Amino acid sequence: MQAIYKPKGKALEYSPWALNLWLGCMHACKYCYAPKVLRMKRREFHARGVPRKGILEALDKQLRTPGAVPPGSEILLCFTSDPYQPAEVDCETTRRALEMLVDAGHQTVILTKNPKLALRDLDIMKRGKTKFGITALFVDEPSRQEWEPGASPLVERFCALKEAHNSGLRTWISVEPVIYPEQALLVIQYLAQWTDKFKVGKLNHMPELECKIDWAKFLRDVVSLLQGLKKDYYIKRDLHAFGEHS
Repeated sequence: MQAIYKPKGKALEYSPWALNLWLGCMHACKYCYAPKVLRMKRREFHARGVPRKGILEALDKQLRTPGAVPPGSEILLCFTSDPYQPAEVDCETTRRALEMLVDAGHQTVILTKNPKLALRDLDIMKRGKTKFGITALFVDEPSRQEWEPGASPLVERFCALKEAHNSGLRTWISVEPVIYPEQALLVIQYLAQWTDKFKVGKLNHMPELECKIDWAKFLRDVVSLLQGLKKDYYIKRDLHAFGEHS
C-alpha cells in the first residue's frame, strides 16, 4: 500500500500529493463523491469512519524510503474522507500521521468540516506550518443541516478558522461544490479577514441542480468579489470554463 499518492483529475488541482487515512465518513454530505469513487454504497460509506487498516505503518515505511516522496512535498489530508472523524478523539490516527509528516519535513495541508477537533492538533500544525482549511458553502444552518447533516455547525467552523488564523497558521477555504451562489459569495465576504486563500469550484454530478445555476454569472461575481477584497484565490477548471474567453 502506498499511503501518500499523486491525485488525478480534478483532485490534482487541489494538491500534488494526498494521504487518505480513513475509510468512510460520518458527515454524510449529500454531494459527496467518495462512495462512487470507492465503489461503496452511500449508506455504508456514511455509516462509520474508521482508520484504514495498516495506514500508519504504510506511511512510516514510505517516509523511510528514499525518493518515495520528494522532500518538502505538499500533502493534503484527505480527499476521500474528512481527516477528523469522531473516532479520531480516541485513536488519534490523524494526529500521529500529521506528526510523522511534519517530522519528515513535508508541508501538510488540512481540509476538514470538523475544525474544532482539528485544533486539538494545533501544536503540531504550528510546528509544521500546516495550511489549515475548512469547507464552507453556506451561511445559514438550515442549508448546512440539509446538505451536511453529520458535519460541524457553521459557527464552529467559522470560529475555528479565526482561531487558526490568529494563531499564525495560513488558512484557506474550499468553496466547493457551490450549491447556492448567493451563499457562496456571502461566505467569502464574511470570512475574508481570516482567510488567506479561497478555492472555488462548481457543483458536479447533480445535473438537475447544476442546470438551474448561471455559472457564467457566478464566475464573474466571485472573481470580482475576490479581486475587490484583494484575496488570493483559485478557480477550478470546471468553473473557469464558463469564462468569456475560455
